[in-house]
Amino acid sequence: MIDTTEEALKNLRRAGIRTFLTLIGIVIGIGAIVALLSVGAGVTQTFETQFESIGSNTIMVAPGDAFNLQANTTVKLTDNDIRNIKTISTVKDVIREYATPVAVEFNNEIKSSVLFTVDDEGFSFFTDTDFLTLAEGRWIEPGEKSSIMISEAMAENVFGREINLRKQLMINGKNYKVVGLFKLSAAMAGMAGGGGGFMFTTIEGFERIIPAENPVEMIVKTTSTDVAESTADEIKDYFEDKYGKKSVTVLTMEQSIEQIGSMLGMLTLFIVGIAGISLIVGGIGIMNAMVTSVMERTKEIGLYKAIGASDNKVLMIFLLEAAFIGLLGGLIGVGVGLAGAQLITAIANASNFPIQSVIIPEIIIGALAFSMIVGIASGVYPARRAAKLDPVEALRYE
Repeated sequence: MIDTTEEALKNLRRAGIRTFLTLIGIVIGIGAIVALLSVGAGVTQTFETQFESIGSNTIMVAPGDAFNLQANTTVKLTDNDIRNIKTISTVKDVIREYATPVAVEFNNEIKSSVLFTVDDEGFSFFTDTDFLTLAEGRWIEPGEKSSIMISEAMAENVFGREINLRKQLMINGKNYKVVGLFKLSAAMAGMAGGGGGFMFTTIEGFERIIPAENPVEMIVKTTSTDVAESTADEIKDYFEDKYGKKSVTVLTMEQSIEQIGSMLGMLTLFIVGIAGISLIVGGIGIMNAMVTSVMERTKEIGLYKAIGASDNKVLMIFLLEAAFIGLLGGLIGVGVGLAGAQLITAIANASNFPIQSVIIPEIIIGALAFSMIVGIASGVYPARRAAKLDPVEALRYE
C-alpha cells in the first residue's frame, strides 16, 4: 500500500501544472462552502448571544409581518392596545419603542436619518442589553431634551466631515448636542439598515420633533420565562381579533432565534447549492485529467502489468491520485474559505453590521471528506479503464 501511495504522489508531482489546474473547481467549491457555513454559524451565534442578553421572558411585538420585507401594513400600535396588553395577568411590563425619519444638518450638509427612542420605563432595560454598546462619550440620561447619541457609522461616514463629541446637530430645525457614540448590535443594525445615520435620544428629546404616538414596536416582559410562550399566544390572539390574521408579529426570544436561524439556513443552503456546482465542475475536471493521464500513460500501465502489477494495484494507483487531488483541493479550499469568512466579517463590521465567523471543526472535517469523495468518485471510471488495459496492447500503443 505504501508503494502504491508513493507511486500515486510521484505521478501527481510529475503532472505539475495539470494537477494544479484540476484543483481549481474543488478549491472554489470547498472555499465557498466553508466561508458561508462559518459566517452563517457566526451570525446565528451572534444573534443568540444578543437575544439571550435581552432575557427569555421577553416578547417582541411589531405591526405587520416583520420577516416579510414585501409586506405592507396599515396597523398601528396604540396606547389603548398597550393598556389592554398590560391587563394580561402574566405581563409584567410593556416598553414602547418609537422611531421617525428626520433631516439632519451638519457642516452645511443635510442628510436623512432615523431618530429612535424608548419610553422612560424601558430606558434602563434598553441601555443595559446588547442592543447598543457605548463606544465613546456617555449615555444620555432620562429627562435630557437637547442631547443625542449617534451611531459610529453616522459619525464617520454620513457627512463629509467626521462628527465628534459635543458637536451640534440640527435635527428638523432643532439643535441637539452629541454626547455619545454607540455601536449597534446585529439585530439593531438589521433594523437600521446597517446603522448609517441612526440616532438615539430620550422620549423628551424625541417629542421636540414629533409627538410620541403609535410605537413602532413593543417589548413585553412577562412575569416568568415559563409563561412567555402562552403570553405571546394571548397577545397575538388579541391583535388578530382586532386587526385580522398576520396583522402583527409576536415572537418570544426563542422564536426569534428560530426564525432567524431558519432564514439564515435557507439562504446558506441556496448559496451552498450554487457552490456545489463548482464541485461538480471540479469533479468533471478531475475525471477529464485522469482519462487524459490514462491515455498518455498507456505504455507505462502496460509495463506495470508486464512486470506483475495486478489490476487492483493499477486501479488503486489511479484512485489514490484522484483522492489526493480532491484532498489537496479541499485543503486549499478550506484555507481559502476561512480567509474568505474573515474578509466577509471584516466588510460587514466596516459596514456597521457586527457579525463574526466561527471556525467549527466539523465543517472543516466534513469539507475535506467531501472533497476526497468527489475526487474518488471522479476517478472511478478512468481508474477502471486503466486497470482493464491489456498489457500487450498497451505496450504497442503509440
